[in-house]
Amino acid sequence: MIHVDAEDGLDPAIDIQTINAELVLADLHSVEKRLAALSSKKKSAQAKQGKGGLNPASVLACLEKVLPLLEEGSPARHLELAGGIPDGHESAWPHLGLITQKPVLYVLNVDEESLAGGGNKLTARAKEAIDEEMQQSLSMMTEGGDGTNDVTSARPSTATVPTSDVLMVCASLEAELGQLGAGEEGVQARAEYLAEMGLDAEKEGLPEVIRRCQALLGTVNFYTQGP
Repeated sequence: MIHVDAEDGLDPAIDIQTINAELVLADLHSVEKRLAALSSKKKSAQAKQGKGGLNPASVLACLEKVLPLLEEGSPARHLELAGGIPDGHESAWPHLGLITQKPVLYVLNVDEESLAGGGNKLTARAKEAIDEEMQQSLSMMTEGGDGTNDVTSARPSTATVPTSDVLMVCASLEAELGQLGAGEEGVQARAEYLAEMGLDAEKEGLPEVIRRCQALLGTVNFYTQGP
């Protein structure tokens, strides 16, 4: 990722805030356009089913509910965390297709020394900003409220998985490990390579990225076998 505000030196916290703000603005623009289209056809939306059997009235209700949250600069996923999805319209929520509905994995690219040492000043700054966002999400899950100053209708959160996580990787090290082949021999070669550098196998970034993504998405591996 390009450091979007690097005039006064690198500040990953500002980068995180800027990127998140841009994603919220993109969702806000999308919601405003869709609301304008649906509102003009409100009567027919209440009577007809949309694509995939979705009720346009349910889509409209969810969009109207998430709009104030986006206008305040908060991601759409906070609405679900707060239990703020409109009653009777929950089936439409996963199909809105908003970027900020999705969980976030923050991957911090560091050098080998920082990877072995557990980070540096910049990663500490990034984690501080990420922890603040995660604490805000946790607060919404435990206290209720949808970020729109209307907590009277808040229900317990329906979220069952975390909404963000942070991971350090060393891109140059990953490139070197990627040249050591696949299969059992490759796994052993990578483990030996990491051991020579004083790192354990858990420091290999790509498998951990996959594991973290699965945890955020609430998915698991399925292994199949042919006849």
